[in-house]
Amino acid sequence: MKFVKGCIPLLFLILFTLPATAQDQAKTKQIIEELTQKANKVKSFTVDVNMQTSVMGEKVETKGTMAAKEPGKMRMSTTTEMMGGMKQEVYKSGDIVWSYMPLMNMATKINVAKVREAFPEQKGFEESDLTKTLQDIPENALTLDKKEKVDGNEVYVFQVAPEEFQPDMVSPQKKFPMMPERIEMLIYADTGLPYEIRMYGKNNQLFMQQKYTNYKLNVSLPDSEFQFTPPEGAQVMDMTEATINMMKRMQEGETQEQPGTTQPAPTQ
Repeated sequence: MKFVKGCIPLLFLILFTLPATAQDQAKTKQIIEELTQKANKVKSFTVDVNMQTSVMGEKVETKGTMAAKEPGKMRMSTTTEMMGGMKQEVYKSGDIVWSYMPLMNMATKINVAKVREAFPEQKGFEESDLTKTLQDIPENALTLDKKEKVDGNEVYVFQVAPEEFQPDMVSPQKKFPMMPERIEMLIYADTGLPYEIRMYGKNNQLFMQQKYTNYKLNVSLPDSEFQFTPPEGAQVMDMTEATINMMKRMQEGETQEQPGTTQPAPTQ
């Protein structure tokens, strides 16, 4: 009898917990759908970008701007506050992603069509449009934490399962120096676009922040803004094969450079 009496409170706890959990999941799904619908209405935008990363105990800050336009066009210009201010420009138009370092007069390119052909099962790996942020993450990896006001803006705070938030080798806003232990994602309630992404390592230490502010939505952007031609005398490297090889090693669980790795071939 004691065993039966002890089970009764536990049974009631289970019965009341299951509906609550189901309601939470349904609410999270509904909010994600609403935010996705709002984000899908954005066909072009510009935004200010601020990224802070902790490297060997030192904070490195990168500031810049990003612009995007359907279908599949993106431009990102940033300056990292190190080495006197290192600048980088990233352009995506069609299937080609260019990255240019003015200080070294060096340009690299990746043909995402070839990468996509090598990894047909991986969807959206080259996506550069922040309007697809929530769509890039499996729904079961997102947990709604709360809704709050940050810097005067209403945002939804989501916890993201790190193993499901897979960075790729093409999109500049998805490259992380290490796999986080915990991820927080703050999404603007009125637009469905990301406000901030926070990465936490061991002991809950924040090691990376990506913040997006001052959005201008559905603005007119000329196609020429997303096109890039390497300057005269620039060193140009095709990183397509190197990217494919690196992604293969990532899939196989390898993290270290192996002997005999194919080197990027100069573009003629």
